[in-house]
Amino acid sequence: MKTFLSFGAGVQTTAMLIMIAKGELEADAVIFADTGAEHPETYEYIEEYDRPLCERLGIPFITVRMHRIMVNVSTGEHECADSLREAILARKRVPSINTRWCTEYAKITPIRMFIRNMQREGKMEKPALSLIGISIDEKHRALNADGSWRQPRISEYRNVYPLVEKRISRDDCHRIIKDYGWPQPPKSGCYFCPFQSAREWASLFRTHPDLFWDAVALEEQDLNFPEYNLYPKGKRGLRRLASGPGFGYGSLSLFDDYEGQACVEVEASCML
Repeated sequence: MKTFLSFGAGVQTTAMLIMIAKGELEADAVIFADTGAEHPETYEYIEEYDRPLCERLGIPFITVRMHRIMVNVSTGEHECADSLREAILARKRVPSINTRWCTEYAKITPIRMFIRNMQREGKMEKPALSLIGISIDEKHRALNADGSWRQPRISEYRNVYPLVEKRISRDDCHRIIKDYGWPQPPKSGCYFCPFQSAREWASLFRTHPDLFWDAVALEEQDLNFPEYNLYPKGKRGLRRLASGPGFGYGSLSLFDDYEGQACVEVEASCML
């Protein structure tokens, strides 16, 4: 094995999987780093569309998860966190838009460790090639300040950006999926991701209230709450956001923001 698709389950990587099926891209495996906190619709889409397609193609769809020994700040004891939610509870820290520790714990490290083990067993070349789902309209996310391709600071694999190289945009990805006869995948990401807009929080409140209130509970146990919270743009906690007029049911004019803008403006290493 040499090349794998780093699968985020969003529009770009879903389109790339279809391109693999059509012979327009090549990959020996599809690797999905499961944080344990994706929206239910994402897991359903994977099981209904992505995994069966890989089975028909004879390409392994590999799910990796975090397995991290860490100190529980409440008890001082070492424990193993097998999901991002468990890590949040142990650290009493919710994901941060600044440090991005969640991406390192639940996405980058599990993939790196899997690739490293495969290479130790002689089952994958070193360095491997990771196909990254960044489209041409987000080209800046793939480039360093000097114009070179952004690469991981590890030796196990190197990144390649086929959508940028082929000048395929996000809208093109939507068309690829539609033309293949598939519905559009839901936006991927953890249900407690701090990059969510007010409208996305309202949608979670409306469609999965249990997950919304779990996010509230995680936020309020954070050691830095309320100075830091999961909706930092509004400088208010989720509980207060949910008390706003029309939250989850209508207009969000007092709390609205541009959907997805935060993810576009920063280094989105989640590759979502």
